Amino acid sequence: MNPNTNLSVLAYFIFGSLSFAYLSYIYLKQKNHTFRLFGFSLLLISVSLFIWSYVVFSRPANLVFFTTLGVVPFVFSFGTLLLCSATSLKGKSKSLVYAFAFLFILVFGLLRLFFYASNPAFNKQGFFYFNADPVILYMYSLAISFSVLPAIYVVGRQIKNIYLRIIVELGFTLVTISAIILIISYDDWLQIINGWGMILALIILNIAHTKFALDRT
Repeated sequence: MNPNTNLSVLAYFIFGSLSFAYLSYIYLKQKNHTFRLFGFSLLLISVSLFIWSYVVFSRPANLVFFTTLGVVPFVFSFGTLLLCSATSLKGKSKSLVYAFAFLFILVFGLLRLFFYASNPAFNKQGFFYFNADPVILYMYSLAISFSVLPAIYVVGRQIKNIYLRIIVELGFTLVTISAIILIISYDDWLQIINGWGMILALIILNIAHTKFALDRT
């Protein structure tokens, strides 16, 4: 471990990775196709957080490479979330969403990898910032607007237990907002508040998914 590693930041990324991995397991073991797509998306996000945990833990010399490596599954998760949203559609509408998902991932990937590289860095307090280009930040906003939030709604509509449905829709929405703040904010104090907000939301989501079954009222 790097001697300058901020243990709180490291714990945040590790907890996030483990939480998303657990939630992905819950959804992936379901027979429902929508749930399984959602679970795969959560797994991709877990992998990204795991890679960034390593970045925070070791502060590798090739920081840009490992940060970008974590971005790859993160971007692909937007595509699978779009596919998850499309399960509520039929016919040509679904095909259009599939085409849009492929095109979006291709364009986003090309822009992020070859045209608008980020400049990740640590500040004196050990906070990890992605320092993404404004164009990429806008792309993240589009991705969240057109994939994450619709997927949360589609998944929520298929959960039979009303209490779990409410927790899923509110909890994942809070996690989504926290992800936006994580990416775009450079204020340490806001990141502390935001981090605790995301941790609390994930704890509640984990407990709720343990207590209530997705396919039972």
